[in-house]
Formats: sequence, structure tokens, C-alpha cells
Amino acid sequence: MSVQLVTNLADLRDIVPAWDVLARHSLEPNVFYESWMLQAALEQFDTGRVAVWLMWEDSSHARLLGLMPLVREHNYYKCPACHWSNWVYTNCPVGTPLIHRQCPERVLLALFDWLGEIGATVFSLQNVAADGGFFQCLETLQREHGLLLDVSQSWQRLLQHDFTSIATVKSQSLLPGEVRYLEQWMREFVSLEQGGWKGWRQTLTAYPSPQQAFMEDVMRAAALYGQLMMVKLTLHDELIALSLHVTGAAQGVFTLQAAYNAAYADVITAATTDTTHQRQMSTLHLSTSHRFSKPLMHTVRMAKSVYRYCTSSQH
Repeated sequence: MSVQLVTNLADLRDIVPAWDVLARHSLEPNVFYESWMLQAALEQFDTGRVAVWLMWEDSSHARLLGLMPLVREHNYYKCPACHWSNWVYTNCPVGTPLIHRQCPERVLLALFDWLGEIGATVFSLQNVAADGGFFQCLETLQREHGLLLDVSQSWQRLLQHDFTSIATVKSQSLLPGEVRYLEQWMREFVSLEQGGWKGWRQTLTAYPSPQQAFMEDVMRAAALYGQLMMVKLTLHDELIALSLHVTGAAQGVFTLQAAYNAAYADVITAATTDTTHQRQMSTLHLSTSHRFSKPLMHTVRMAKSVYRYCTSSQH
């Protein structure tokens, strides 16, 4: 296997065909790390900190087996350390790397060998599904190779919103592969989004310009890949809500964003449901071969336990 660390967008564009093949054969789908989505995110949100880790089958770079955007920190819970983590950008609820389903353990072992070579003390993974094949593979690796695995946070994550028709509310869909009215749908989405109202979350903050540009780039790129799906709600021919979804290269449907008309807050609240398509998500920390890795993680774990005990005993 051959490791490559890429920091230049132009170099990433050169590997898109191999990248797309990996996305279709990944152990666990993650549309947020597919080529068209991640490139748009790097264009809008990267400040020069992100490096994309690539694992090739051999030095010919013909077959891509693993891909993950990484950032390096110089501390771990405020302790000086060489700390590497996957990069989760704005609007990225899933941080599971793309790993070829035929050889996940080989790729992960190669990743940890590489982390050892560069002197990494701790490796973290944010927003990983704890109920999927990737997490199971990590657990197997941890048991067989004596790694320390610390699950610091767990939460339920809604990955797809559903609209349920009520009364006179009408629903219309733009399905994957349909691009005839794309520009019109995009204009309607941007117009609603600029109003800033976020539905049942009751917030009124509009997206900053880089995030809005990211949304527009993603809609066009997803449409070209045949992976864009949008759902529109209207009431008496007036647009009241529009949701943006993207499908994975192999499987899965993910909600990227929903925009709402604040003038119809009561109707929207009754017409939306967020009770389905939940997944158990986690933030993970793993030890490396560095001699200070496990002692550091044990120390941090003990400090967190003492802090939780002290704060809970005050009540």
C-alpha cells in the first residue's frame, strides 16, 4: 500500500475518477466526503489547515482504497501533543472516512502505521456512526492490536428530514437526475434561506456568504452527478418550505439543509417531522504507537472523570 497526503485542490481534481469508484465501493457510505461535496467544502471553508489522506493499493496510484480529510492540532484537551483528527466542515454531520469494503482492516492498519511514522500521539474521529460497519471494524482492530479506544461523546443524529402533507399543503419533488428546473429551484431555495428562519429550531440567522456559496456549488455538483433531490411544500401556490437532500454514490439519502418561510411557521411546524432516520453518532479518540499515547489518554480520561464527579457533587 502507498500513502499520499494531498493539500492542493488541483491534485485532488486529478484523482476524481478513482475517488468516485471508492465512494461506490466504500464500507460505509458518506456523501459528505465524496469528490464533488468535499471539493466544494475545501474551496469555501479550508484555511490551509486541511490535508487529504489517501491510501492507494500500490505506488502506481491506480486504485484508491481509503480517503479522509485530516487536520493537525498541537494539543489534546489542552495538553501539548501531536493530535490528528478527521476534518468535519460546516454542514458535515458525518465524518466516517471512505474505506474500501474489500479491505477495511488493511487500510486502517496502514493508517495507524502512518500515524506512528509521523509521531502522532492521539488520533480522533468526529461524527462517526457507532451503529455501522466502520465502527465495528475499529472495535475489532482495537481488540486485536491493543489500541485504547475512548468514546468521549455519543448522540442521536437525524440524517434525513421528512415532510408530511397536511390539509391543503402540496408537495413537489425534484428527483435525482432531473435538472430541467434546477436553476428555478435553486433561486427559490436561496430566496427562502436568505430569510434566515430555521423552522422548528426557531432561529433567525441567515447563512454567511461562504456557506451560501457552498450550498450553491453542492446543488450544481450533485445535479451533475445525479445525486440531488429537493422537496418543495406550497400552500395556495405560495412556497412555504424547501428541503435539500443528496444521495450517496452507492446508497443512503442525507438531508443537507431545509429552508422555510417564516410567515407560515404554524403550518410548517405541523407539516414536518424529525422522528425517523436517526443514527447513533460518536466522537472517538484512539491511541497510536507513540509511547506517550496511552498514558496521555488515561490521564485525560481520569481528569474528565474527576471533573464530572466534582461538578455533579455540587448539586
